[in-house]
Amino acid sequence: MQKNFPCVLRYFGSTVNGLGFYDSDIDLYLEVPKDQKRRRNGLLYRTRAILSESLLSKFYDMMVIGAAKCPIVKVTNKSTKVKLLEFDINATHSIGVFNSMVLSYLVNADCRLRQLFAIVKFWAKLNDLIDVGIFRSYTFALLVIFFLQDGEVSYIKPLDSLYEYSQDFHESVLPDFENELKPKCLDLLANMDQIPSTLTLIHQFFAYVFALSKLNIF
Repeated sequence: MQKNFPCVLRYFGSTVNGLGFYDSDIDLYLEVPKDQKRRRNGLLYRTRAILSESLLSKFYDMMVIGAAKCPIVKVTNKSTKVKLLEFDINATHSIGVFNSMVLSYLVNADCRLRQLFAIVKFWAKLNDLIDVGIFRSYTFALLVIFFLQDGEVSYIKPLDSLYEYSQDFHESVLPDFENELKPKCLDLLANMDQIPSTLTLIHQFFAYVFALSKLNIF
């Protein structure tokens, strides 16, 4: 890709935050210079053409979904034995890379938190709640964060202190951005010594969500 035009492909989503399942797709953000960002759809068609020329033997389907809210190039790998591995490439939302980094630090701060995030996502998938036009898996990650902030004991402080970092990331990626962001995210953790077992967390989470649903919030 870089031989054809200046760009960087950055992973985001479950590939970064560690909450991917065997059937998860791979999300990529196509980062280009500012003066080219207005030509997003053109960049996606160009990306498809480049991939078609160089990787046609490894992928059987490459299409640009330009009319979507977030236009993407969808690429499907035909060499995977277990399932068709899909790659979604967008040139629109760099904030997805930032959000994935933040979620990764929170998810992996404690094995019980990681298990809670993963089990809630698995429950949502089993109940067909994660789909285009319904909810994204990130929605349920945010719901878990909300619970961890607002439950009987708060384990995560408000995330508004990260706003300035999200703006820095959106404007220009800092050379040592990850090294600066990680300690800020870990500083948001609170009362970690009071975290109960995974089973208790799961019970508390669903009791919390049920209580919210009774208030007609959803």
